[in-house]
Amino acid sequence: MVSLTQPASRPRHLRALRSRRPGWLESDVVEMPREDGLRVLGALPRPGAIFSVGPSWWWPVPTGSQTGMCWPAPARYLTDVRLAVAAPPEWAGEGLWAPRLIHWPHHGIPYSQPLILFVSMCRLAGVDPVATTSPAGDLTAN
Repeated sequence: MVSLTQPASRPRHLRALRSRRPGWLESDVVEMPREDGLRVLGALPRPGAIFSVGPSWWWPVPTGSQTGMCWPAPARYLTDVRLAVAAPPEWAGEGLWAPRLIHWPHHGIPYSQPLILFVSMCRLAGVDPVATTSPAGDLTAN
């Protein structure tokens, strides 16, 4: 269980810290509030890695997984993220949040299946999954 002891404000800066365990995960991520992440976790048959960043959970997905999906609020799709595959302290001081690994899958594949994650998030938000064929329809934040 993750406990947040610092204020639940939006991080101003993010940084990934090097760790004792080598390895970086470079991917896109789906960001959602921790409470929603707990609900979605129960719906996934094989969740990938999950990182805690301040009050949010970040779910790595393969690069380009936003194509054709309009992610519902409060989820945000972030591209080109680099995360350390370790568990550094969550609060990095001076207004910085450090990504903290809170789950690594037993099957070893770091990505959650984006379609199942998308449908689970839509159900949680109470909306029908909406697909688009246009890149302009993607809800992507950097």
